[in-house]
Amino acid sequence: MKYITLTTIILGLTVSLASGEKMEASAKLQENLWKTTPGKSVNISEITTYKDFLPFTFKDSGPPIMFSDDPEYARDMGICARELIDIGTARLYLYNVNATPSNHFKFSILLKNVSENKATVSILRRGVANPSQDYLGVGKRALEGFLKGNKGKDIHINPDQVVHLDKFWEKHSVKNNELAHGFYEIYTDQPLDVIFCALPNVLNPIKAYSSMTALTSKNTNAGRGLYVSSDRKVNVDKVIDTQNGVDRIRLVDGVADTWVKGTDHLTGDAVKLAGNYGVLYSVNIPIKSMDGRDLAVVIMAEPSGQDGCSYGGLIETSPSMNLSPSGIFHTPSDKWAFLDNSNGALVGIYRPSKETQNLELKFSPPGSSCLPVDFLFIPVKAKK
Repeated sequence: MKYITLTTIILGLTVSLASGEKMEASAKLQENLWKTTPGKSVNISEITTYKDFLPFTFKDSGPPIMFSDDPEYARDMGICARELIDIGTARLYLYNVNATPSNHFKFSILLKNVSENKATVSILRRGVANPSQDYLGVGKRALEGFLKGNKGKDIHINPDQVVHLDKFWEKHSVKNNELAHGFYEIYTDQPLDVIFCALPNVLNPIKAYSSMTALTSKNTNAGRGLYVSSDRKVNVDKVIDTQNGVDRIRLVDGVADTWVKGTDHLTGDAVKLAGNYGVLYSVNIPIKSMDGRDLAVVIMAEPSGQDGCSYGGLIETSPSMNLSPSGIFHTPSDKWAFLDNSNGALVGIYRPSKETQNLELKFSPPGSSCLPVDFLFIPVKAKK
């Protein structure tokens, strides 16, 4: 997975506004935003030079997440990741590519009950997609299934028994250069040894995994290991008031929005989850309107178009203050991805009052997309 550090780029393009000066969207852009529905793209190039990013704080919580993306490209059979999961809720994220010459290859997620009691594992959320060389499409489809709360059947495991988490991976061969992407949230009532492995189709992973060695980590991808938390609540520190013009926040940059930490227990190394893929964000923005205007929210990724980068994700909105339809939307929904940084996707148009209210948006960094992600808050003339 890719993420780009934009520090030097940002410094080169930052617009210094005079004290008290503000940026406003043109009448044409405001009209285009009103004509756009959530998820659809809109050209916002006239305001993307505004880079006075709002400060925020965040608090991490939620279950641990086991992640497999280092090495991203499996060039041989072996253990991609292996962690002990304690009693409770955990998230499991498989993101590996078949880099062997074979078109008859697979990835498996195995669960071993390491307790003396029978274990029951519930799949609370499940996001999978058929393996494909369309990495961005695979990432969006898997994340969509997870966010929509797709569930799986309970799994019962005897002590020392090893079973498949999801036999989907036994039925879907991963051809050369195809991506296998699975995102799960599980609850287990007993501790588990969780093994992600890569192997030829002809082998039974339950019989073969014990003789496999761990694939060597390159420390060049998003990461591998068990990370301490997978929920992040972001609180914007400043009230966004439409009378102040355009505002902007930047998330998932590894600077103000730092990477989640963990341990790769195959090596014992401390690791960071570069890109925070699989972390579920709740973004809380205090908004008001002292001049009676409405507030359009747009999401975009500035790296799009650089170094082969693109962005295609999802956003979840609520009906509160929302003049647009609410729900889960592809961003963008009218094209597969953003291939340049002149466009963003409409999140919604909101009608704040003169009293401060909280706007909550939910998203997760989408697999295969370039980061960071920006939210722009654009005052628009109110319509009845």
